[in-house]
Amino acid sequence: MLQSLPESLRRVAERRRFGVNPNLAVIQELLCALGDPQKAFPAIHLAGTNGKGSTAAMLAAALRADGFRVGLYTSPHLCRFNERIMVGGVAIDDASLEALAGEVLGASPEATFFEVATAMAMKYFARTKVDVAVIETGLGGRWDATNVLNTVVSVITSIALDHVGVLGTTLPRIAAEKAGIIKARTPVVSAPQQADALAVLQQRAAEQEAPFLLEGRDFTWESTPEGGNFQQGPRGLESVNVGLRGPHQGQNAALALATLGVLEQLGWATSPAAARRGVGDPQWPGRLEQIDQYLLDCAHNPAAAAALSHVLAADDRPTTLVFGALADKHAHEMLSCLAAHVEDIVLCAPSGERAGDPALLAQRWPQARIAASLREALHITSAAERVLITGSCYLVGEARALLLAQDLDGLADPAPGDH
Repeated sequence: MLQSLPESLRRVAERRRFGVNPNLAVIQELLCALGDPQKAFPAIHLAGTNGKGSTAAMLAAALRADGFRVGLYTSPHLCRFNERIMVGGVAIDDASLEALAGEVLGASPEATFFEVATAMAMKYFARTKVDVAVIETGLGGRWDATNVLNTVVSVITSIALDHVGVLGTTLPRIAAEKAGIIKARTPVVSAPQQADALAVLQQRAAEQEAPFLLEGRDFTWESTPEGGNFQQGPRGLESVNVGLRGPHQGQNAALALATLGVLEQLGWATSPAAARRGVGDPQWPGRLEQIDQYLLDCAHNPAAAAALSHVLAADDRPTTLVFGALADKHAHEMLSCLAAHVEDIVLCAPSGERAGDPALLAQRWPQARIAASLREALHITSAAERVLITGSCYLVGEARALLLAQDLDGLADPAPGDH
């Protein structure tokens, strides 16, 4: 890492004080000052509650396998800020990151953390001349800083209750925010949704005259032990292997494959062989990732915890749970999903000011032990046969850094606008 990069990242982190900006004026002005880099490439834009990152990783891997130069922008990162901005499957280098931070910070004194990060990604993608960018929203969709793109396909992953203090307390309200990424006459690919959320998405698509493809109606996925069978019109991909673990990843694979099918209909040179490669090996850490006896998963809301509980239920090995969540998450509901499938629970706090207090969780789960830190939790569980670490992306990032002896860059603290 360059000596001056930590200072650049510190200056980026300072923008957290501006919180979340519920309009697009600042990001539009910032990008204009930078030469409107977002107009230099077509984008696949993803919104939803769970599965955005996995679906994005599969899409990017498949398009790379087809020979496209692909930018990938995701959030949050696990260990280093560089992970957010990737081209050709490689994270942005330190020198480029430092230069971009200075350029973007100097162009707008009032941009938020996430607006700065988004502008850095857009500028880097334009500068490196990507053929296409795969970009996930940070929070919501309608007012998300990423909602300024030259979108060719909009992808909506499963919608559930999360970020209720910002997005709303009901599925229709949350769906309305996610639906904000749907553009005029631009195809939409959606996961199955609950009826009230689906109605909102379909209404937005109809208003925008946007073709709306729904899993289960316009394309199908049938799970198999190896992965699943996918069908979309005349193009069928049978016995597709899914590289990411867990049956819930089949839905993400189906979304990625359907999106690739839409791109093919739009004239893009995509191939079934590349689609198989992308879904089969997307290289996406922190999603049921195995490191020694530790299993790391970024589940951070009740819907994701429920999906994770199905994985645990299908495997009867003794499991110890290390759990920590942010204060604004539904931690009790998440623990309720997981507790029945584990033999022991160790509670700890993710790093950062937004961390939830383990002692509050222990009031409801008195059988749980409290660790003063994740490092202590790893020590407590070192002799366990299998240890699941989950509850927060930030906790998983800290765990990866400790288990793999990697550095955290100091920006792993949860930022407004991130998940």
